[in-house]
Amino acid sequence: MHKQHMNSFTYKGYGRIYTDPEYIQVVECIIQELDGYYPLGLVTYWDNYPNVLFIGKFELYDCEKLKELCKERNIPVFIFDSGFDDSPLGYYPSEPLNREEIKQLSY
Repeated sequence: MHKQHMNSFTYKGYGRIYTDPEYIQVVECIIQELDGYYPLGLVTYWDNYPNVLFIGKFELYDCEKLKELCKERNIPVFIFDSGFDDSPLGYYPSEPLNREEIKQLSY
């Protein structure tokens, strides 16, 4: 069984990055600066959790740098990798998180 985590994405798997609606474009720009490639729709707002999309070959090579840059700018982000599960129950499948709990896990 694949362990879900917040630090990277599974190659050709599913996942998403969640943030406040007003920061979506900023986070997208940061990702493009770090990686040069961005899967359309990867960054979304909290209410879409745990909806994920197919990441394909996208690999965010420096998740720690993304989290660091967002933290410096006071932008909360929650990186969610669901492995090969296209319909995950959430970060803790036995106890799905609500929107406020996800914000508390964000960086």
